[in-house]
Amino acid sequence: ILVGGENVYCSEVEAVLQAHPAVVQVAVFGLPNALLGEVAAAAVVLRPPPTPAAASAASEAELLGWCRERLAHYKVPAK
Repeated sequence: ILVGGENVYCSEVEAVLQAHPAVVQVAVFGLPNALLGEVAAAAVVLRPPPTPAAASAASEAELLGWCRERLAHYKVPAK
């Protein structure tokens, strides 16, 4: 993925997301962006909650925060 002239390797972003304990499976891909050319996006499958009444194991904000702590800002998925 070419984000504003910077290379983003899907496998690197996938490895960071896969390391989150709530993530079962992830796929990262590029989406067109008028300003940057492309941005990263991620499709994530989460582990089921421990009980049917419990909330999801991780929110989108939590996963993005996880990525921000471990990746350069341009590599963090936009969606």
